[in-house]
Amino acid sequence: MKNSSSGSIAEPSKETVHNPEASLDNSRLATAHFKCGCAHYESGDYSSAIEELSLAISLDPNNPQAFLEMGHVHSDMGEDNLGIADYGKAIALDPSDPFAFFCRAKALERLGNYELAIEDFSEAIRLRPDISIAYIARGNAYCDKGEGYNSIADYSTAIELDPSDARAYYNRGLAYRSLEDHDSAIADFTQAIWLNPNDAQVFYDRANAHIDLGNHTKAINDYSHAIELEPRFKNAYNNRGAAHCEMGDYELGIADFGSAIAIDPKEEGPYFNRGNALKEMGDNDAAIANYTKAITLNPDFGHAYHNRGLTYQTIGDIAKASADYARARELGYYDE
Repeated sequence: MKNSSSGSIAEPSKETVHNPEASLDNSRLATAHFKCGCAHYESGDYSSAIEELSLAISLDPNNPQAFLEMGHVHSDMGEDNLGIADYGKAIALDPSDPFAFFCRAKALERLGNYELAIEDFSEAIRLRPDISIAYIARGNAYCDKGEGYNSIADYSTAIELDPSDARAYYNRGLAYRSLEDHDSAIADFTQAIWLNPNDAQVFYDRANAHIDLGNHTKAINDYSHAIELEPRFKNAYNNRGAAHCEMGDYELGIADFGSAIAIDPKEEGPYFNRGNALKEMGDNDAAIANYTKAITLNPDFGHAYHNRGLTYQTIGDIAKASADYARARELGYYDE
């Protein structure tokens, strides 16, 4: 039997193969890839996150959230230049999003581009002037740029917006200390401690401010609190040791320097300080050994050469003393 007037024979019908993805439009498929990318990012699988987010962007290049998320991935991978580009694309698509400006500012700050970071923080603040963290972040950028008074103004605004934020008091305290307003620094550190009494770093920095004012007893108390909260806080041991030595308690100082060395035997400072304490106690050989260790760890440590030279001079080894003094001068260290 003929099929048609053309005399052609019909092809057997073939069952259409159903592709589930083909039934989704690009927008829905892009959303699916975006969600997968976010999940991979949250789990720390950055490679898969980039793959999924790239697919989402290829299907829907007008979604600012996809570029924003890609910026997070690149920034967390340490690729801030790529992150900045991603945040820029997000901003171009949605210039009303303060978070995109904030994130780009953080990436710029990490790269040391403080001027542009401050511009982006300022735009984030213009869009959302009620968010305290933006003022803290811009204050940090001002501090990094050496503009202490501007940073204090921002931290103060953050405190007005959220008086319970210990970070704002702490950071303002650091800014005050950088401007040598030690009393104000201590007041802010104290408020930060009241809000969060479990932060070893704040006790440590308040102790340093007490040292600035010559209050060694208060400093030792704060260093001790820091060590109680963080038993491997090597700088707290080292600075407490120095405070003990300032008060003439050399044995306590030597014990603290030893603790700092036990935590990090590759740090030259505690060896140098222990050498100074041993020299004051008349143990010249041990002092020389400690200065030598400090020099071994840091061959450009001019002050250590100078103090070892002093110790050699004390024991009558003038040739070695002269050599150490000369090396100290070559390194730019001169006795005050």
